[in-house]
Amino acid sequence: MNIEKFVQRTEILHKRLADLYQTASLLPWISPDLLPEAFKELHNTSRIVQLAAEELYQQNEELAKTRNWLEAERHHYQDLFELAPDGYLVTNTEGIIQEANLTAAKLLNVSKHFLVGKPIVNFVLVEERQQVRNELIQLLQSDRVKELLVRLQQRYGELFDAALTVKVVRNQQGKAISLRWMVRNITEVRN
Repeated sequence: MNIEKFVQRTEILHKRLADLYQTASLLPWISPDLLPEAFKELHNTSRIVQLAAEELYQQNEELAKTRNWLEAERHHYQDLFELAPDGYLVTNTEGIIQEANLTAAKLLNVSKHFLVGKPIVNFVLVEERQQVRNELIQLLQSDRVKELLVRLQQRYGELFDAALTVKVVRNQQGKAISLRWMVRNITEVRN
């Protein structure tokens, strides 16, 4: 049940209690001494429920505002990620690509959806793959940012010199949970 319906139902309950009090006061077999006290308790309980419903409604409104703000921030981050001039990848700790921006896909000459689920080392020149794996093992044991200069191979075999900047992302317990990669084509700089 949503919060608006809950508030409406508490208001209906409050009104029905008032009607019940009116009706009960006309009944001859109900003790006149007990009736006001019983209805006072019912009224107080109804009021507590109504106040709780109002507080719940306000908290729900604040939660909705926060959710909308977070969604806007997520879209903003996604736009920055997607439209960045450098290639960005997010991988798990084994180097399996989980996210890629448009620039990374363009650099590797692969559509974004094809990149997801692939090991990043698949794009590293075969002769340099072991070096990259060794560097990743060392990186996972430290908190520093690592820059690797490697040759990457595009989907159809074309090579380019790349600078890979890698950062470990850790959870609150300090356990490595993912890697963030920035990929730059430095072929022109190296030549």
